[in-house]
Amino acid sequence: MTVKVNLEDLIEVRTAVTEHVHLVGLRGANDYEVEKRMFAELKERIDEIPNRVGSDEYLVIFCDGLLVAAQVTEFGDLPEGMAAYTLEPDEHVVFRFEEKHICEFWDYFCSEDNQAKYNLNIAKPRFEIFKESLQPAGMTEIYFPTHDREVKVLALGELKVVGLRVICKDGDAYKNEIPKAAVELKRRIGEIANRVVPERMIGVFVAGDYSQDEDGYWVCVQVEEIADVPEGMSSLTVPPQSYAVTLHKGRTDMIFRTYELLHHWIAEHGYERVQRSWHLEIYEQWGEPADTVEVLLHDTITI
Repeated sequence: MTVKVNLEDLIEVRTAVTEHVHLVGLRGANDYEVEKRMFAELKERIDEIPNRVGSDEYLVIFCDGLLVAAQVTEFGDLPEGMAAYTLEPDEHVVFRFEEKHICEFWDYFCSEDNQAKYNLNIAKPRFEIFKESLQPAGMTEIYFPTHDREVKVLALGELKVVGLRVICKDGDAYKNEIPKAAVELKRRIGEIANRVVPERMIGVFVAGDYSQDEDGYWVCVQVEEIADVPEGMSSLTVPPQSYAVTLHKGRTDMIFRTYELLHHWIAEHGYERVQRSWHLEIYEQWGEPADTVEVLLHDTITI
């Protein structure tokens, strides 16, 4: 009997921002037998490559072939028949799984829907690193580039919102309770006076060092004025603030990975996060259970 494998249960996922990686090695066709021969030849000729770094080997997968290579600090004289290539700085989703599931992995990501879940850019080269801590232990990590991230810095004025407050003792519970609150808010939307149209869902929260009154996550809609707050709902007034804003498009449980990349961008561009202030998540489509979302993440910063 054939047992269907759910790859989502078998992979660990993280994000990584890679720097320049200079490689020297052998180019060939995207074929498993060719790949094995190139790795064997690389091992035999490894001492011909000047300026090597460590003992890790790289497999870079292009649309038109493969590169099997060693990392170097800088390019020197290229050994005969070898090629030089530089992996440019980029954002990657890193998939870690047991090597025996490699066929299921590639089958899974042949689907455009599954590529979109993780915002993968299949036009860019992806790569795998062969190291002592991975393949000999039966594990694989594949670095898959994502579509270029656009981040804008926006200043928004005062924002008045009304909605449902969600408080969870266990932080992991928010991923289940927030969608439930969104469904309930959609059901009761007619009770909220002075709504701003279109009715976008706005998630409001303080990222860190919050007081008891600020604990939780507010699932809200914007209003022109706060009046007659419906029973069981709350109101908030978010003061004028500046934000670094980026779009998360993909799996709901990957939002925190997008935040990691946004935080990296903020630090890299010389801004400072204000964790003690209100942060926003703005949804155009909401109120229906879904595995994937499009949400604009607003991380509060100083300018």
